[in-house]
Amino acid sequence: MIFYSDRGSEYTSADFAPACNRWKVRQSIGRVGSCFDNASPRPTFSTIKVEYVHRRQFRTRTEARLKIAT
Repeated sequence: MIFYSDRGSEYTSADFAPACNRWKVRQSIGRVGSCFDNASPRPTFSTIKVEYVHRRQFRTRTEARLKIAT
């Protein structure tokens, strides 16, 4: 999994990086002043949330992960 964020201090803190490492999440932080760094994934995740996630209820987090991934 890749966690993308802008340069918000909560995502660049010393506490956040070890949490990402513990959960095997790779951090990706955009460049200063570039609005295009996350331009391509944004519509994809928006579509997934609007068309799929918000229209269903999942019993468990595992079920949600499996259904969304497929």
